[in-house]
Amino acid sequence: MQTPGDNADMPQAGGLFTAQDARHIAAIAAEHQIPIQQYRVNRPDAKIPADVRKFVGAWASKIAFGGGRGRQVMLIVTDVDASRRARGYYGYGPPTATTINENSAGSFAFAGQIDGDKLRFETATAIWAVKFTFGDNLHMIQKLKNDTRTPTAMLKPVWRLVERERSAGR
Repeated sequence: MQTPGDNADMPQAGGLFTAQDARHIAAIAAEHQIPIQQYRVNRPDAKIPADVRKFVGAWASKIAFGGGRGRQVMLIVTDVDASRRARGYYGYGPPTATTINENSAGSFAFAGQIDGDKLRFETATAIWAVKFTFGDNLHMIQKLKNDTRTPTAMLKPVWRLVERERSAGR
C-alpha cells in the first residue's frame, strides 16, 4: 500500500497542499502504523460555501479510540462539492488488547454527506459521525451495526485547506 508521501511531488489543492504537508501526514500515519492510501487533495470551486469547504483536510487522533485503549485513526477529506458530499480516506492503526475487532491496520475510501458541522459516512459494518468541536478538532463516533458499543475519539487537525487559503490570502 502506498503512503501519503508517494504523491508528494504532484501539485494539489491549487498549490496549497505541499510536498512538506504530505510528508508531515505520512509521518503521523507511520507513527500510528496507519497504512493510508495514495490520495490527492482537491481545492473545491470558490462557490462552495465555507461550512462545506472546512471539511477538506487531514485529522489524526492523538489519543486512540476509547480514551487511549483502542486504535489510532486518521481522516483525510480530499473532496467536497455543492451537494454537500465529501470524499476521502479513513485509516486505522493496529488493534490493541481492548479493540472491539482484531482486524489488522488498514484504510478505505469513503463517500459521505455533510450536514451542518457534521460529516457522516458508512460501510457494511459501521456508521461514522464526525463533528467539529473546539479548536477545529473533530469528535468521531463509530456506531457498529452488530454491536451496541459506540467508540469515540477526538481527532486533531493536521492540515486544513481553509487555514492554508487564509494564510495565502486566497
